[in-house]
Amino acid sequence: MKTDLIIQISKVFLDANIKFALIGSSNLKLQGMDVEPKDIDLVITERDLDKTVQLFETYNPSKRQIQKGLSSKPFWEITFFLEGIEVQIMSEAETGEYVRILNEQHNLTKMEMNGISIPCFTLEAEAKAYESTQREQKAKNIRKFIEAKQ
Repeated sequence: MKTDLIIQISKVFLDANIKFALIGSSNLKLQGMDVEPKDIDLVITERDLDKTVQLFETYNPSKRQIQKGLSSKPFWEITFFLEGIEVQIMSEAETGEYVRILNEQHNLTKMEMNGISIPCFTLEAEAKAYESTQREQKAKNIRKFIEAKQ
C-alpha cells in the first residue's frame, strides 16, 4: 500500500477544507487487516465534487455519474491515477448512505500517518457499507477481524 499517496491526497483535502474519509481496502489495510489494496478509495460530499475535480486537475480526473448508489440514488465517481495507483473518489447527495456515514462522527476514526490525521470509516461502518452493497463475504471478514481484536 502506498501510504505516501494517501498522505498526499489527504493533505490536498485538508488544505482545501473538504470533508472526506478513506474507505475500502486501503482503509482496511491501514487499520490492520491482511488485505492487499489495488486502489485508494475515498468519499466526499456532492457539494465538494467540482472543487475536488479542480484540485486534482493535473491528473486528468474523469468524472462520471453512476445511476445507483447504496441508497438507489445517483452518485458520482472521480477517477485518476497517481504514480500508477488508481484513486477513486465517490460522492453523493447529503441523503446518500456513504455521506450519512461520513457525517456521523461515531462512524469515523482518525489514523495518524506522518503527523497527518486521516479520517477513515470505522471497521464497523465499513462492514455495514459492504453489506449494503451485497458484498456479504467482505463484511463477514471485517466482523471476524473486529471480534478477533476484542
